[in-house]
Amino acid sequence: MDDKLETLLQSLNDEIDQKCNEIQMKKQEERNTSLFLWICTLFICLPIVFLFAGINIVAVVFPAICFFAISIFILSPIIIEEDMGGAIQ
Repeated sequence: MDDKLETLLQSLNDEIDQKCNEIQMKKQEERNTSLFLWICTLFICLPIVFLFAGINIVAVVFPAICFFAISIFILSPIIIEEDMGGAIQ
């Protein structure tokens, strides 16, 4: 009896793994869908909240854009460098 059960479990092992993967993928899709909906909601609601609060969105975004522009300008020699060895010669 034990041998038959063990043989059955071994034969179904691939099917069990496949089903577990399907369940994990479904959960991941649900999380991604929920995250997407939250981001869409924030994308629509955040400017409206800023508008009613009297905060200019340009005043919020402008420092971040300046920071990224300065960072790219300063780091561009490192980014563009052809030799990626890491040792300065």
